[in-house]
Amino acid sequence: AQNNIAEEVAWIVGDEAIYKSDIEEQYQQLQYERTPIDGNPYCVIPEQIAIDKLFLHQAKIDTIEVPNSTVQQSVDAQEFRHCPTSSAILFCAVIR
Repeated sequence: AQNNIAEEVAWIVGDEAIYKSDIEEQYQQLQYERTPIDGNPYCVIPEQIAIDKLFLHQAKIDTIEVPNSTVQQSVDAQEFRHCPTSSAILFCAVIR
């Protein structure tokens, strides 16, 4: 029987896989751009990919979703807060 491998996983970061093909692709890109690599590319490249994935993972954790209506209410409140008098409210509403 033949050993058909679709894709090899080089590293795992959380739930994310770093595939050997990702590393090879980035290595070829760096060579094409003549970018010097400080160290073994098969260590440096997956390490950088892992760092990128960690930042993305943390960004997902830190992300909050706010409905557009809440943002609009906040913006509207801020705009009217800067209007010193009731006669200026019309002006503020017009420039909005």
